[in-house]
Amino acid sequence: MLKENMYKLYQMPNVVMGTQLNLRRNLINHRFRKSACTSELNDIKEKVLNAALELDVFKGGTVFSMENCDFDAIEMFLEKGFIDEEFKESGFGVILVSRNRKITLVINGEDHISLFINGQDDDIFESWETLSDIDDELEKRLGFSFGPKYGYHCSKISNAGTGFTVTYFLHIPMLTAEAEDEDLDFFCEQYKLSIENSIRDSSGISDYSKIENEQKIGISEDEIIVRMETAAVQISERERFLREKVIQKKSIVVEDGIKRACAVLKNAKLITFHETERHLSFLRLGIEAGIVKGLSLKKADSIFSRSTPAYIQNRIFAADPIEEDKFRAEQIQKQLPENIKYEEM
Repeated sequence: MLKENMYKLYQMPNVVMGTQLNLRRNLINHRFRKSACTSELNDIKEKVLNAALELDVFKGGTVFSMENCDFDAIEMFLEKGFIDEEFKESGFGVILVSRNRKITLVINGEDHISLFINGQDDDIFESWETLSDIDDELEKRLGFSFGPKYGYHCSKISNAGTGFTVTYFLHIPMLTAEAEDEDLDFFCEQYKLSIENSIRDSSGISDYSKIENEQKIGISEDEIIVRMETAAVQISERERFLREKVIQKKSIVVEDGIKRACAVLKNAKLITFHETERHLSFLRLGIEAGIVKGLSLKKADSIFSRSTPAYIQNRIFAADPIEEDKFRAEQIQKQLPENIKYEEM
């Protein structure tokens, strides 16, 4: 089942944009961050960092301390969902990034330890094995808080049990259309998952959304992976079906949206993030339909990630929204290939 699902997912890069695995742990006989005193937080930081640096995967890695971390790096970690605003303001937080840049360890975040692996074309099961090996080695050196009833203890009861979260980042413009909301409700209920906007500080759901497993107690990590793989395949297949249906019945609407997107992104003097999100969503549809030429999905996704409010604010520190929109438009036009064009449907 898993191999079959993986094969199907690799055929749907226009729907599944990437994955993220997250594992949370807390040291035995230590309080959670919000209850711990200064000396205890420093003790946790020192113990975890020293233990992690003994592992081959983190040797030669990069350490970011919140005491002296630069603004650009902090915003990048916030954008990826590795840390929260409270961690940003804390002087006790440390982030360790592996030398291959694929694995991130957050110390003294919401939990004492939070491990992340982000991927695109990676085998999610191999990523889990890597994460599990690191978890085993750290547990040998540190000892984690664990109980027979709730499994691994976490600061939020919703994360207890395995402490394991699987996230899929999706481009689902047809499913997020108002008329198809019931489909998403069905998937959430059937697979016990949540769906929300994948953009930090954005509410509701959008063309760019993410799904995560809600259940972590009473289920193994392997079962979580299989369930989420199956859900991602089902959602992707439904999205593809709806796209084909819309393109067949409302081709002129889709074509108009794609051509408008090309024109606006290439020529706008000011553009908001909401506009950018919508126009890039149409461009992705155009790439899939073979209408948009000279632009790859990978490049479109890169433009998207460099257009978010956090990324723009990080670059210009402008108090005026007009300046942000002006800078965003300029950056998009620098990144768009000169030979991008569209054809008739």
